[in-house]
Amino acid sequence: MKRLCLSLCLPLASFAAVSLVCTLAIVPGAAPLGMIGLWSLLLFALGLNDIARLGTVFAIADTTSHVLKRLIFLLGDQPAQIYFSSIAVPTLLLVSGTAVIGRKLLRLKIPKSGMLLAALLCWNLLVTIWSPHGIDWHARAAAIHQQLAPMLMFFCGLLIGSRGLTSLAKTLLAVSGTSVVYGVIQFAGGPTLFDIRWAQGAHAYSIQANKVYAYVNGANPEFRPFSLYADPLTWGLLLVAAFVLSQVACETSLTPAWYARTALLFATVGLFIGLTRTPWLVLIGTVGAFWALSRVPHLRRASVLLLIAGAGFWAVVTGGRYVLNRWFGWERALWANNPIATRYATVGTLSARVGAADTFIRLLYEERYFGAGLGYNSYYAGRLGDFHGDEASDSHNFVVELLLYLGVPGLLLFCSFYWRWLKEVFEALDSSRDSRIRRCLLWLISFSLGSILSGYLNGMTFMSHWFFLILGIGASLASFPYRFACKATQ
Repeated sequence: MKRLCLSLCLPLASFAAVSLVCTLAIVPGAAPLGMIGLWSLLLFALGLNDIARLGTVFAIADTTSHVLKRLIFLLGDQPAQIYFSSIAVPTLLLVSGTAVIGRKLLRLKIPKSGMLLAALLCWNLLVTIWSPHGIDWHARAAAIHQQLAPMLMFFCGLLIGSRGLTSLAKTLLAVSGTSVVYGVIQFAGGPTLFDIRWAQGAHAYSIQANKVYAYVNGANPEFRPFSLYADPLTWGLLLVAAFVLSQVACETSLTPAWYARTALLFATVGLFIGLTRTPWLVLIGTVGAFWALSRVPHLRRASVLLLIAGAGFWAVVTGGRYVLNRWFGWERALWANNPIATRYATVGTLSARVGAADTFIRLLYEERYFGAGLGYNSYYAGRLGDFHGDEASDSHNFVVELLLYLGVPGLLLFCSFYWRWLKEVFEALDSSRDSRIRRCLLWLISFSLGSILSGYLNGMTFMSHWFFLILGIGASLASFPYRFACKATQ
């Protein structure tokens, strides 16, 4: 009898939940809540039913959340709470999925890099929650959603296996193609009516909606296509990650070679029309690092890669000052009559970037050893007219941001995590006899280096869900290669 009651609980609870959200969907004024509720139930059913494909379901959830957050404005103006509720659903799915796979991870024995990342995640959460700087809970919650939840994707990557990687590569290829088509429409004609209605309703609390609203009303002459995503940078980083994952799937014979070539085409077109330089740096850095690592075996050492990553900090500061001093003359001479080239050649906030070393030293002198918490930057909560922070928040350098928000412990934990991850994948690279597994590891290492180098120019934005997922797949290949051996050794 007890077993019968337990077996009936889940179907009855599911029926009640579906009934509730369907009722909301037809109640006047509550239709957006009903849409979000039905969509959430579907995602959770798909994601938690097959945990190996959680990454795939998250990719779908992430894209559709950006569509849904604009779609609800076609039903009329919406309060910020409903808007942010739709954005939070993929994060809740990810947190739930990670909780479900926790016992599997413990049985597998999490690699040391995963343990260090877990320590970093706990420290970040503690500092952000207990930050003494009086930031409201909206900023703290948004910071946890944007910067801490993505780290959970590393643990999804540990369990992804051949089947999960295949479905993820196919899904991201379809997502990339769809996003590029929509991006081309934006590039050719500007914001669509879909975008404009969203911008009119959300410009007070969404940074990208505010930019579109300013452009539509003539307050800002610049418009950069951002497709279906939060901004051009988020879109560009997704396209690069889709290419890398497609390449890894092809190397392990899970998908045909044309998948990777098509993903590269989508990435190239999307990055060009997105008019944002940072994703180009990630893509070029990834391809360049793969070429170098493939041909120079002496570079295949964790210490060498860490030195190269560290040298990027110095290169940005010293090289950036040289460019800043000479750029305006070059810009007038070469690009003044080409709007696309002018956008790529715009200096923007380079002056803040080249002062990163001075800002880093100043923070140490001010004894900010334990960090201000991620919520210290009120932009996390869309507080456009009420910015809280200082110039260090605008350094566009991830080392400075880590020190500012998470303190010395957070910075050391991230460096330790990345060092240990490099050690694990390079050890696997040296010991593996499968040439395709070795090439996969080289692609993953190269992507990590390209992403790290971009962080010296655009802060912690490279620490996306896809960055941590790809590093998790690398740790899985290094620690559990048998999960990919069925196709890679045929």
